[in-house]
Amino acid sequence: MEPINCTAYVRKDQCDVWAPTQGQTVAQLVAGEVSGLPPEKVNIHTTYMGCGLGRRATPDFVAEAAIASKVTGKPVKVVWTREEDIKQDRFRSATCQRVEAGLDGQGQLIGWYHKAVAGSIMKDIAPQAIKDGVDIMSLWGLVDVPVSPDGNRILYEVPNLCIEFLISGLPMPVDPWRSVQNGPNAFVTSVS
Repeated sequence: MEPINCTAYVRKDQCDVWAPTQGQTVAQLVAGEVSGLPPEKVNIHTTYMGCGLGRRATPDFVAEAAIASKVTGKPVKVVWTREEDIKQDRFRSATCQRVEAGLDGQGQLIGWYHKAVAGSIMKDIAPQAIKDGVDIMSLWGLVDVPVSPDGNRILYEVPNLCIEFLISGLPMPVDPWRSVQNGPNAFVTSVS
């Protein structure tokens, strides 16, 4: 896998960033904040990436390169060592889930109660996406997600469905790893 890397060039009236990012808008906002420039003066040049798996959605490496460029006044390329990469890694959100379901006399599903607890995927990427304490990205596969890039829909039609979600307070940093939370959520619903 390609190590985390970014090249940034901050000038008085413009900032250019070359990075294998999975979050161009967030990278643009972070580079703008670091450089003191409005987003329209920040150009993100997305490079090919040697694997992302969701880790490259968090722009900490973009901020690092932009800060170094702003301080030196020159283009700066930051490449993390494998050790730095591992120390700053993020993880798939740990989850704990409880399911209770009811069947009618013919064995048809008539009720489903599902409580999921997981770390917030959007907390560091786009905190404004958390509404009423719910990180909808953590519920992929459990509820219909209108903003899902792949049209994710709930797996079953259930006449009496109750979903509860709590953001856990675990201190580990999380990112939207491959399949986001749909992987663990699909596992729980398929074995329940």
